[in-house]
Amino acid sequence: MQSGRLRHRIEIQRAVITRDDVGQEIITWVTVATIWARVEISQSAREGFIARADQLHATADYKITARYTTSLDITVKDRVHWGTIAIDVQNVIADPVRRQWIILGESAI
Repeated sequence: MQSGRLRHRIEIQRAVITRDDVGQEIITWVTVATIWARVEISQSAREGFIARADQLHATADYKITARYTTSLDITVKDRVHWGTIAIDVQNVIADPVRRQWIILGESAI
């Protein structure tokens, strides 16, 4: 993988659940790694509109490529934070032979 293609700085974030004084769950996203990656918006750009409860939601699909490392375990429970965009991880493909992660995700626009 050419390092010049990894031009976007992203954060891999993991949810931490705590409880407040009343016992309600509070979800806080904690950064577990900050890495260089290549972020692409899918060509089909499925910026589809999804009707839910009388509201329209626009979504965009992302493909994120980063260097593979054994010290980081990315799962579908994580999210990627890129600039002001939070991308929910939908699928993760680890390729130790090519030494890269491929992360597929979706975010609301």
